[in-house]
Amino acid sequence: PDPTIAPITPAPVATTPTAGSSSMKDFLIASLTDSDSFDIGTPQYLALKELESSNLDPNDPSDQGEILQTYALKTFYHATTGDDWDESSGWSSTEPVCNWFGITCDDNQQVESLVLVENNLDGNIPSEIRALTNMSILDLFRNYLRGELVTQIGELESLKDLILSSNLLTGQVPTEIGKMRNLSRLSTGDNLFYGSIPTEIGELTKLEILELYLNAQGGFFPPQIGALTNLAYLDLYYNGFDGGIPDIFGDGELQKLEVLDFSYNAFTSLPDSVFQLQSINSLILSANQFSSSLPKSMNMPSLENFYLKYSGYFGVIPVEFGLLAALVELNMEDNDLSGEIPAELSALDNLALLRLGLNSFNGTIPSDLALLTGLETLFIDGNTLTGTIPSEFGLLTNLIELYVGYNDLTNIIPTEFGFMSSLATLSVGNAALEGMIPTEIGLLTNLEWLEMASNSLSGLVPTELANLKSLEMINIYGNYLSGSLDVLIGPFGNITSLELDDNDFTGTIPTEIGLLTKLTELACGYNLLTGPLPTELGLLTDLIYLELYVNRFNGDIPMEIGKMTLLEKMELDSNFFTGTIPPEIGEATSLMELYLGYNELTGSVSSTICALTELHELVAFEVDCGGDPPEVICDCCTACMDADSA
Repeated sequence: PDPTIAPITPAPVATTPTAGSSSMKDFLIASLTDSDSFDIGTPQYLALKELESSNLDPNDPSDQGEILQTYALKTFYHATTGDDWDESSGWSSTEPVCNWFGITCDDNQQVESLVLVENNLDGNIPSEIRALTNMSILDLFRNYLRGELVTQIGELESLKDLILSSNLLTGQVPTEIGKMRNLSRLSTGDNLFYGSIPTEIGELTKLEILELYLNAQGGFFPPQIGALTNLAYLDLYYNGFDGGIPDIFGDGELQKLEVLDFSYNAFTSLPDSVFQLQSINSLILSANQFSSSLPKSMNMPSLENFYLKYSGYFGVIPVEFGLLAALVELNMEDNDLSGEIPAELSALDNLALLRLGLNSFNGTIPSDLALLTGLETLFIDGNTLTGTIPSEFGLLTNLIELYVGYNDLTNIIPTEFGFMSSLATLSVGNAALEGMIPTEIGLLTNLEWLEMASNSLSGLVPTELANLKSLEMINIYGNYLSGSLDVLIGPFGNITSLELDDNDFTGTIPTEIGLLTKLTELACGYNLLTGPLPTELGLLTDLIYLELYVNRFNGDIPMEIGKMTLLEKMELDSNFFTGTIPPEIGEATSLMELYLGYNELTGSVSSTICALTELHELVAFEVDCGGDPPEVICDCCTACMDADSA
């Protein structure tokens, strides 16, 4: 057990104190604060004034410890804009500090912990914090602390947890941090610290958690971290560290590591001993520059999360990866991995996430992957895989996300997909698929995101699609699908994006389009759609993109389009619209691009629309104002088309 820490008993002031304010001030100068700090209005001055009005006597040894910790805390309060804290009960009172919000004390009434998480602290940590020598926990997570971390922080030698994450602290982490040899957790992540990790960190041999993530620290990785034999959690995510990582993981060093996150740095090499850490649970190496093949020799029986995304690895996946029996998540996306996907991965019975996209894998998709019945996420998109999608994938009833697009697959979408009852995202775009969309897709009642773009799918969209009430996005552009839009418009109250471009759809846009009030994108360009546009389009007040170019629409452009105040881009060009351009379009004040060329419109463009160009909102505006004579008179267009030349 830790030894009992005696109350603060500062040495008595050498001179005989006089009564009044100078006595308190002289005591504080002799014990804690520079004399220059007491200028009017400073946090130290404000804290002094509060103490001078208290009953504490700086000449009474029994009061001196309480004076110092009260003064340190009052200074901290004023230095961090205490009056604006979300919660500050007690801090402006004369009550004992142990009754103040965020403070706990030990049996000797000494401050043991100061915890002010997400409390709107704004300012610098003052050097007077060093007076709280008995404190074991300082947790100031997610505030607005700024400036450099004072070197006096190192005098808090009883501290076990120092948590300063998610603030605005800057400068270098002071070398004095090495004095805090009782620290078990040091968290300075998500700040603005820069420079190297001080080598003195190797003195913190009791450290179990070291979090330095999301800073601008860099340079070489200090080998002194290898001395932290109790370390279980090391997080350097998103900094600027570079060079090779020294071999500090063998010979009994760092053998207690459970979480190691080196991701989003510029490390160039990694010792093989990393892959022999038997206690490691999460190994996160993404976004580095290792430029290496994957390890074959691994002894990580506890490894559950293995992230290698965008880290410079090349070559094949060794079959030994199938021996990582505890693995739950494996992410190797965006490397230069090649060869076939090893069927041995199907032995990973606990696997819930497998991401192999954006590599150069070839060969067929192993049907044995269907043995991973606990799989929830499968990404194999962006490779050069060939053959068919295994019908056995229908066994993956726990699968939530499936991405197999951007490959060189052939044949049809398996009807067995209908058995994947948990599926929320299905992405098979750009996969060279053909045939019809299977009616069994209508069984996927949890589906939210359906992407089948840029294939060779043909025929009618199955009416069973109307069963998918949870759909938020349908992207089937770039196929040969035909029939009316009735099945795609109306039943989907949660839909935000409909991308139906470049197909062979016919008929009109149903009036039920007005029911899709969450829609932000409606893209039906390059089809064979006809008839006038329904006025119900004006009900789509969340719409941002309206793309209906190259169809056979006719009649007037509905004035209700002016109600779409969020609309940024509208493409109605290359149709057969007649009449004048409705001035109400000028009420769509977010418009940045408006394409109305190659139609049969006439008249003059309203000043309300031209006003959008004067406000520099409308930066692209095209109508048929280029003929001789022009079909449309426009003084503010950015380009004039000639409908007769279309």
